[in-house]
Amino acid sequence: MPSRLLRAARLIVPLLALTLLGLVACASDSGGADPGSDERSPFLLRIQSDASTDKWKIPAIKGRGQSVTDGSGGDLAITVVDVGDGTADIRVDPPVTPADDPGSEPRTDFTVANGDPAKFVSETGTTWTVSYEEISVE
Repeated sequence: MPSRLLRAARLIVPLLALTLLGLVACASDSGGADPGSDERSPFLLRIQSDASTDKWKIPAIKGRGQSVTDGSGGDLAITVVDVGDGTADIRVDPPVTPADDPGSEPRTDFTVANGDPAKFVSETGTTWTVSYEEISVE
């Protein structure tokens, strides 16, 4: 009798473990996305500098970011920190100076809106523009 119980336990325990593992995987699956994001971007952010012909595009999704360089050691990390209706708040690291206020203190936070790009100058003197770009479906 004990051998039958032991044999049944050997079959049931792995099945329960696999079932539990499957349930945990389904419950935690976010498809690689932020838990609070549906991963659909309402628009793109286009990043370019006056020192390079390179252009970078990132979806306006909270948490997305892009490292960029002007080719002369002026590396920046630009991260989307919040997305609103036609706007995106970005964080720039290291701090940069707003292009329209060259005498101000360097800062990290900017807002990009449709028709109102964020423009700033890095430590190396490179002017950067981050602009709103509609997503076109062709």
